[in-house]
Amino acid sequence: MHPTNISFSTNCCPPPASCLLPPASVPLLGLTGGIACGKSSVARLLAARGAIVLDADAIVHELYAEPKFAARVAALFEADVRRADGTIDRAALGRIVFADKLALRRLETLVHPAVAALRDEKLRALNELTPRPPAVVLEAVKLIEAGQAELCALVWCVVCEPDVQLRRLMTTRGLSEADARARLANQPSLQEKIAALKDIPLLFIENNGTEDELQRRVDGEWTAFLKANGKHGY
Repeated sequence: MHPTNISFSTNCCPPPASCLLPPASVPLLGLTGGIACGKSSVARLLAARGAIVLDADAIVHELYAEPKFAARVAALFEADVRRADGTIDRAALGRIVFADKLALRRLETLVHPAVAALRDEKLRALNELTPRPPAVVLEAVKLIEAGQAELCALVWCVVCEPDVQLRRLMTTRGLSEADARARLANQPSLQEKIAALKDIPLLFIENNGTEDELQRRVDGEWTAFLKANGKHGY
């Protein structure tokens, strides 16, 4: 087992070039996919197989729970998106940015560099573990758009049919059809992801079927990833 409860600062400045990860760092596997495609399910399967998963959404949670950073987020909008304790009310924030693409871009301009800085701090700590984990998974909806994919040896993109995606959003998150469609409309398209990847290898993980089918696909591709990066299977 590898420890994952490590304390980090919420420094929101990107690290200097001298702090970049060394070439001999733990192999990085990128994990992305549209909302409700099953990215989190794949992340759980990988964690069960020995990977350390750094979830960008969890890092955002950390940042939003820090009152100073929350104040910077709140300053971007007319309506206050903070709770009484000074942390971000994610539901209130979501109602604004999922209905306004310009508002979403303003938020991402602030949040993406902060997430990258905190992620890199966590990665440097993981590289100091003994023994090192077999691989680290960088999980993010906008892994490619935010430039995080450039760190990865390979990117997995979890995909499913649009009707499956819509149904999952409505059943698992309790959204109305209108709200679910609004969320989907604000997601980057698959074509945009492919175009932004450039020379980084990309593998699609289809998730239209059962959990057993997904597990078998993950097992095979995870074993192949470890082998390609000089690691043994779980």
